Amino acid sequence: MYKIPCLLLLLTAVPAQAISEYDLTIGVLGAQGNNVYFETIEDRSVTCLHQKLYIDITSDFGKSAHSNLLFAKSTSRKLSRVDYDQTSEGQCVVALIEVED
Repeated sequence: MYKIPCLLLLLTAVPAQAISEYDLTIGVLGAQGNNVYFETIEDRSVTCLHQKLYIDITSDFGKSAHSNLLFAKSTSRKLSRVDYDQTSEGQCVVALIEVED
Protein backbone atom coordinates (compact mmCIF):
# COMPACT_ATOMS: atom_id res chain seq x y z
CA MET A 1 0.00 0.00 0.00
CA TYR A 2 2.78 2.46 0.78
CA LYS A 3 5.14 1.28 -1.94
CA ILE A 4 3.37 3.02 -4.83
CA PRO A 5 3.39 6.57 -3.36
CA CYS A 6 7.06 6.17 -2.39
CA LEU A 7 7.92 5.02 -5.89
CA LEU A 8 6.05 7.96 -7.44
CA LEU A 9 7.86 10.37 -5.13
CA LEU A 10 11.20 8.85 -6.13
CA LEU A 11 10.40 9.10 -9.84
CA THR A 12 9.35 12.74 -9.62
CA ALA A 13 12.45 13.67 -7.60
CA VAL A 14 14.90 12.50 -10.27
CA PRO A 15 16.26 15.56 -12.14
CA ALA A 16 16.09 15.73 -15.93
CA GLN A 17 19.31 15.06 -17.77
CA ALA A 18 20.84 18.00 -19.60
CA ILE A 19 21.19 17.82 -23.36
CA SER A 20 24.77 18.37 -24.53
CA GLU A 21 25.72 19.74 -27.94
CA TYR A 22 29.24 20.29 -29.32
CA ASP A 23 30.97 22.50 -31.91
CA LEU A 24 28.17 24.99 -32.56
CA THR A 25 28.37 28.24 -34.51
CA ILE A 26 26.23 31.14 -33.32
CA GLY A 27 23.90 32.41 -36.02
CA VAL A 28 21.35 34.79 -34.50
CA LEU A 29 22.02 36.46 -31.14
CA GLY A 30 19.39 38.66 -29.52
CA ALA A 31 17.73 39.85 -26.33
CA GLN A 32 14.16 40.09 -25.09
CA GLY A 33 13.22 41.22 -21.60
CA ASN A 34 15.47 39.49 -19.05
CA ASN A 35 16.61 36.88 -21.57
CA VAL A 36 19.19 36.61 -24.28
CA TYR A 37 18.69 33.99 -26.94
CA PHE A 38 20.67 32.52 -29.77
CA GLU A 39 20.30 30.16 -32.68
CA THR A 40 23.00 27.97 -34.11
CA ILE A 41 23.88 27.43 -37.74
CA GLU A 42 24.22 23.68 -37.18
CA ASP A 43 21.20 21.47 -36.53
CA ARG A 44 20.84 20.33 -32.92
CA SER A 45 19.61 17.00 -31.62
CA VAL A 46 16.54 18.57 -30.00
CA THR A 47 13.98 20.89 -31.60
CA CYS A 48 13.59 23.90 -29.32
CA LEU A 49 10.71 26.37 -29.23
CA HIS A 50 11.38 28.94 -31.99
CA GLN A 51 14.72 27.13 -32.62
CA LYS A 52 16.31 29.29 -29.90
CA LEU A 53 18.35 28.63 -26.76
CA TYR A 54 17.55 31.02 -23.87
CA ILE A 55 19.61 32.42 -20.99
CA ASP A 56 18.19 34.46 -18.09
CA ILE A 57 20.61 37.37 -17.68
CA THR A 58 19.40 38.35 -14.20
CA SER A 59 21.65 35.68 -12.63
CA ASP A 60 25.44 35.70 -12.33
CA PHE A 61 25.57 32.68 -14.66
CA GLY A 62 23.40 34.46 -17.21
CA LYS A 63 25.63 37.53 -17.26
CA SER A 64 28.75 35.39 -17.65
CA ALA A 65 27.15 33.24 -20.36
CA HIS A 66 26.01 36.35 -22.24
CA SER A 67 29.57 37.68 -22.13
CA ASN A 68 30.83 34.37 -23.56
CA LEU A 69 28.24 34.51 -26.35
CA LEU A 70 29.25 38.06 -27.30
CA PHE A 71 32.92 37.04 -27.31
CA ALA A 72 32.27 33.96 -29.45
CA LYS A 73 30.09 35.85 -31.93
CA SER A 74 32.46 38.83 -32.28
CA THR A 75 35.55 36.63 -32.77
CA SER A 76 33.84 33.99 -34.97
CA ARG A 77 34.64 31.25 -32.48
CA LYS A 78 32.54 28.14 -32.04
CA LEU A 79 30.83 27.06 -28.86
CA SER A 80 32.74 23.92 -27.99
CA ARG A 81 29.98 22.75 -25.63
CA VAL A 82 26.45 23.82 -24.68
CA ASP A 83 24.32 22.01 -22.11
CA TYR A 84 20.63 22.84 -21.84
CA ASP A 85 17.33 21.58 -20.49
CA GLN A 86 14.05 21.60 -22.38
CA THR A 87 10.91 22.74 -20.55
CA SER A 88 7.58 21.00 -21.02
CA GLU A 89 6.62 23.91 -23.33
CA GLY A 90 9.65 23.17 -25.53
CA GLN A 91 11.78 26.14 -24.50
CA CYS A 92 15.49 25.29 -24.25
CA VAL A 93 17.28 26.87 -21.28
CA VAL A 94 21.08 26.92 -21.22
CA ALA A 95 22.85 25.51 -18.14
CA LEU A 96 26.47 25.49 -19.40
CA ILE A 97 28.32 27.24 -22.18
CA GLU A 98 31.93 26.88 -23.31
CA VAL A 99 33.81 28.76 -26.05
CA GLU A 100 36.61 27.08 -28.01
CA ASP A 101 40.23 28.23 -27.65
